[in-house]
Amino acid sequence: SQGLQPYKQCEFHWGTVSFKPLPVSTVLQEETRLYSPYFLEEVFNWRTQYDDFDGICAVVENSGSIRVSRAELPFCLKWKVDAEKSIEGKARPIAAQLAKALTQIPTGEAGIIYMAYEDGHRGSVADLRTKKIMDLFGSFYHRRGIVIPMVVVNRLYPNAIAEGRPDLIESAIPIIDKDDDGSTWLSSMPSLVFTPRPKYL
Repeated sequence: SQGLQPYKQCEFHWGTVSFKPLPVSTVLQEETRLYSPYFLEEVFNWRTQYDDFDGICAVVENSGSIRVSRAELPFCLKWKVDAEKSIEGKARPIAAQLAKALTQIPTGEAGIIYMAYEDGHRGSVADLRTKKIMDLFGSFYHRRGIVIPMVVVNRLYPNAIAEGRPDLIESAIPIIDKDDDGSTWLSSMPSLVFTPRPKYL
């Protein structure tokens, strides 16, 4: 069988494996929590928001401390799934929820649909889910006897930044029916679920 050659790419029937060296010891610019977003980016080049991988398993030798200023003998495994069936499978459940929501609008009435869901997939997979929702809207809103002038797709990204501070990114995408003048609803109906708290003087 094919041997694993360090720092080279190997092809197998189930996928591709590539190896990259990491420094034996990495000194951090500032002390931080072990495996915090800052730690993972500095040591393993893992960016929680913009990475091209689906997941990571990481370990360092000096893992007995809660806060660290260096990483000793780091080792990690990153992976991503490119199989078309797997990616389609991740996109399908959200699209099915839209189809179910459309059937809840009574005949003879109009309805605006808000879909908010947590999304933690990499960009290409997340965008595919959104595209499927947009495609479904184009094919379903013409159901006889109902009017759906707008669907709001709200993608929520729970995240951690720096040393582990909680963060939330909200991406709202209004989809309007131009034939039914959905633009008027776009200007009068809210799209964001989470809005900044007003400041009172």
